[in-house]
Amino acid sequence: MGHKLLGSLTALCACMVFLCVSASAMTIYVETPDAAKLTLEVESGDNIDIIRDKLKAQDSRTAQWWLSYQDSYLSYGRTLADYNIQKESTLRLNASKEIEASTKDQLLSGVVDGAVQVVKLSADIEIDKCLTVNAVTLDLNGYVLRMTNNGGSVIKVESGGVLAIQDSSPDAEHRFTPNSDGLRVLDETNGTETVSGGVITGGSCGQGGGVYVQNGGQMTMDGGNIVGCWANAMGGGVYVNNGRAANETASELVPGVFTMNGGSIIDCAAGNGMGGSVYIIASASENSKYGGRFIMNGGSIEGCDKDKFGTVYNLGTFLANDGTVKNSSSGCYALYNHSTLKTEQGKPRTTFSGAAHNDIYGHISGGSFKNAVTNNGTITGGTFNGKVTNNAGGKIEGGTFGQGSGICTVTFNVNGGMPAPATQYLSANSRISEPAKPTKSGYTFAHWAMDNGTAWDFGKIVVDNLGGNPVADSINL
Repeated sequence: MGHKLLGSLTALCACMVFLCVSASAMTIYVETPDAAKLTLEVESGDNIDIIRDKLKAQDSRTAQWWLSYQDSYLSYGRTLADYNIQKESTLRLNASKEIEASTKDQLLSGVVDGAVQVVKLSADIEIDKCLTVNAVTLDLNGYVLRMTNNGGSVIKVESGGVLAIQDSSPDAEHRFTPNSDGLRVLDETNGTETVSGGVITGGSCGQGGGVYVQNGGQMTMDGGNIVGCWANAMGGGVYVNNGRAANETASELVPGVFTMNGGSIIDCAAGNGMGGSVYIIASASENSKYGGRFIMNGGSIEGCDKDKFGTVYNLGTFLANDGTVKNSSSGCYALYNHSTLKTEQGKPRTTFSGAAHNDIYGHISGGSFKNAVTNNGTITGGTFNGKVTNNAGGKIEGGTFGQGSGICTVTFNVNGGMPAPATQYLSANSRISEPAKPTKSGYTFAHWAMDNGTAWDFGKIVVDNLGGNPVADSINL
């Protein structure tokens, strides 16, 4: 009798297991953008990754479309049960390349979904780990994307990745309070400083607190704000990496590129003071073209800790085409330039408000500088309206210098003779170097003179503007 009872219990147990599995299996339908309907056999515990794989097995085009249910984007890693999707429910594949994200899961899934091109925030979102992107446009839409718990950079652009930041609600307002580190901290209730538009904030890591652009990555900022992000080392707001290691081939040396067309970077900071807002790293090879690239076509950058190296610290290539860069402390440079800074032809020029430093390897050929500039490197262009201090070893070979610059520009008119001497740029209390005597057929060179005909004494100390240009005074034979 005992053997028969055991057999009955075993049979009952097997039946219960069978019934349990059958109860979770179900049929759902998925409608494509062209009105075709796909049928899937699924289980309520299946996650969205599995559903996408099943769809792709039936129709490879589905990889180009994103999945929704009752107008909600279905996030990777979530299950059908999470969305209360029942048997015979109909999901939809969407050809539109834009989704709205109101939760962390939707945001994280949207930026890795190859079918999604634009992720538009529809609420403030907090994340606790870095948002890694390959190719996406992030529309802040007036909301706040905030990193919590010192989770690292808010966003990392992978090698080969492309990130565009825009803001379709630039009039939204958010309030911040500055802390002792020079950072603005989000405080919507009691904040003393107002920022207009969507915001990326709270990042904290070694490099690139707001956004880290890996070698080969590209970031374009058309709007929005990066506010109050911190790097222990370099690039509180944005860190732009260089090409790869020096021992790799030239074809592999692809630098990171940050293009700023609009928006702002405000009161970010770096622990070692290098690039409180933006840090562009040097090339790992000897070829400078593989250094990180920062192209500033607009927008504004402001903020730097006292006694730090620079709001923008450039070791790569900085195309200073437009926009403004400003320090927020008298003890900090608006720009610390250790490499190439230039303005592309026909562009208005970036305006730097606050002191700037051109280091020994620095070469400035563009930009507009309103305040003091210290030059240890080379200046061949740009506009300078503040005091320019040309230290030993520094070279000034071009540029436009205002009355307050302390630089006297000396040009030579040879009246058709040859050779034409190069323009000289002199600091106060220095002498004009006498150029080679020009020659002209039918004439004998007499002396160099001012425009008014007064002979110039090359032993004379230049103390200020000459009041005219030395010219070649020639005598007809």
